[in-house]
Formats: sequence, structure tokens, C-alpha cells
Amino acid sequence: MRSIDDRLKDLLARKAPAKMKRPKKPKKPKGYLPLDLLRLGELCETELVEVAHVVGYPTASRQMLPEDLIALILGEADDPMDCLSTIRETVHTYVRENASIMASMMPCDLHCPTCPHHQVVECFNVNRDLVE
Repeated sequence: MRSIDDRLKDLLARKAPAKMKRPKKPKKPKGYLPLDLLRLGELCETELVEVAHVVGYPTASRQMLPEDLIALILGEADDPMDCLSTIRETVHTYVRENASIMASMMPCDLHCPTCPHHQVVECFNVNRDLVE
């Protein structure tokens, strides 16, 4: 009968069984859009706007009709004009006139023409009583 030391040495000398490697999942190509274009009508307005942003239309907004958003995504319509242009101009005029006060209140660079849509809407709603 072998001693415990001998058995322990035999166990340590054995190679550990090779671990089975899982196959790597294929990487999705850059710009991959897993979207069935035939089912765009089933998406809500917010999803359509996000798809339009991904496709390359940053001025798409929820103020557009779903049919117009679908046409935009499919390339059947021209680049939409900024639906918030009048609101942007109104807020930007107020900001320029009160730049010293607004600089301490606002967390942005106070250049409304370059602000994202959601920021313009939020800024207008918060400051509506001052701006109008």
C-alpha cells in the first residue's frame, strides 16, 4: 500500500484535464442594424425616431408623423427641417439677452442652435414663463 505522500505526489504530477473552450460568438459588423424594414409600422414613435437617428437623421423628432419617419428611414423622403427652430430661436434670444444671469443657472454652453432636441424641449418647458 502506498503512503499518502506518494498518492499526493501522483495527483499533483497529473495534468489537469484540458478545459473545453467555448466557441466565440461572431462579432456584429460596425453599423449593424438588426431591423426588419418590413415591420417598421409596428414600432412606436420613439423607436422610429431612434432608428432615424441611427440611420443618420439627427433632426428627426417625435413631432413628425410616423409615416414621415418611416419614409425618412427608408430613404424615400428628404432630410427633415428642424421642427424646433422657432423654439430654439426664442430660447436663444432670451439667453443672449440675459447671458450673465443664464451662465450661472444653465449647465450648458448657452448655444441653443447646437443643443440636442431633448435639451431644447426641456429648457423651453422649464423656462417657458421667462422666455415667452
